[in-house]
Amino acid sequence: MISVAQRETLAKWKAALRSGEYEQTRGALVTEKRGGTPVYCCLGVLCKIMGRPEDVRNAKFQFEEWRQDSGWLLGTPDYTWFESVTGLSAINPNAYAGHKGTALDRLVYANDASMLSFVEIADLIDTLEKEETSHVKS
Repeated sequence: MISVAQRETLAKWKAALRSGEYEQTRGALVTEKRGGTPVYCCLGVLCKIMGRPEDVRNAKFQFEEWRQDSGWLLGTPDYTWFESVTGLSAINPNAYAGHKGTALDRLVYANDASMLSFVEIADLIDTLEKEETSHVKS
């Protein structure tokens, strides 16, 4: 179940993605264009609005291992942090029947492989939020 605080985080994240304030990149949470202008992936925008450290430049979301105690490993946010702040599935690939990958997997794919815009990703987050609340987790 997504909490009130998590819904507020999702609303803030979607608004940031739709704002036009952030320029998009692929394959890293945040990196710099020539001239030092930061560019973000959708998860980098989440890190930014949640006040995560700025030392995530060129870092990738950690998929090989994660540390439950800190929420960060090698400067990258982990699965448990993502799930705790958004309420969207990140850890269990079988979060509910018929789901192909976690919400986190789908967002990474949307940003990096499908090359969806931030506005399209915000729309996807709307869908993921609805799916998360309409299915009973196993």
